[in-house]
Amino acid sequence: MVDLTLRLLFWCSAALIFHNFFGFRLTLLFLALFKKESEPTTGEFLPSVTVLIPAHNEEKEIAAKLDSVLSQGYPAEKLEILVASDVSTDRTNEIVRGYQTRGVTLIDFRERHGKLGALDELIPLARGEIVVITDANVILGDGSLKRLCNVYADPRVGGASGYQTVELPEQSTKLREEVLYRSFEADLKRTLSRFGLLVGAFGGFYSLRRSCFRPIGPKAMDDDVILPLEVLAQGYKVVFVPGAIGYEGIGETMGEEYRRRIRMTAYNFNALGRALRLGARAGLLALYIVVSYKVLRWLAPFLWLMLAVSSIMLASQGNVYRLVAGTFLGGLILAMIGWLGASIGRRWSPFAQTYYFAKMNFATAPGLILWLRGVKRYWGHRAG
Repeated sequence: MVDLTLRLLFWCSAALIFHNFFGFRLTLLFLALFKKESEPTTGEFLPSVTVLIPAHNEEKEIAAKLDSVLSQGYPAEKLEILVASDVSTDRTNEIVRGYQTRGVTLIDFRERHGKLGALDELIPLARGEIVVITDANVILGDGSLKRLCNVYADPRVGGASGYQTVELPEQSTKLREEVLYRSFEADLKRTLSRFGLLVGAFGGFYSLRRSCFRPIGPKAMDDDVILPLEVLAQGYKVVFVPGAIGYEGIGETMGEEYRRRIRMTAYNFNALGRALRLGARAGLLALYIVVSYKVLRWLAPFLWLMLAVSSIMLASQGNVYRLVAGTFLGGLILAMIGWLGASIGRRWSPFAQTYYFAKMNFATAPGLILWLRGVKRYWGHRAG
């Protein structure tokens, strides 16, 4: 009975991991063969837009951020820029006030709201037909705001994500794995966009019709997953606009990214039930995408653990189990070498990639603990 249970755990976890990383994408590519390409939008469609920038102690980034928005060349009479300062204690408010004569409005919260609370409170009050949600540390590329909003010429589009790519710290090689990860995500988003079923946006630069917004509520969860799903559940399309680029300066150390993944994991567990309900309302294919892409991704660390334990315990019963167990042990050795390299400031491939993969998956454990304790809706500064 024990052996049977272990075999079921092994093959189920192996099948789900394969589906999440490979099978799901192959299925989408096959379905895309029968999907007619959308006609490209012609002309320049410039709806009224509200750019909403949540900020907490962003004195180092906020001026460059506002300059990048103001340099987009978007018609001033159609552009509203709101900076939601979430009890900032540095010079953020002072810097933003210096831009008020250029059409920037400071919303100075006196109690912590977090990004989610700021969205819930301010999006219903926005003047723009389209609301662009963008982080303070994401610098918009030239013309990106127009490209992102131009897709709304199609009345069936209710949401659109830009391409939030990574700008590494100068001469940094420590987080090149994050660059590869974002590139992988962008490729997948292009495929999902062909179906109009982008179930997860790049959270630092995306948009939606104000009329499609539904409040996130008091529970902390990923807005860049829940808000696109709310749009899809209303029968609209959500698309990816790779030409609308936002450059994000990420943390200089893997530790900063690790802490971010812990918080994201806790948010994901909060979002699980709502994501499944919204996916079901959006249709069978949307639900399949939510489960295959998001839910299995969130559960992947537990699946890896099940696969590792079951393969080791079954190693004496077949070559397949020995091969998988040996692969795990080999991966552990590679990750340890990668950790040694990182501890002395060196990046050795493929050790660095294995270490990055292992550490970001391990973030699930403290993320689960954070979720059980109750994760807050607001954040500290990234460098804090």
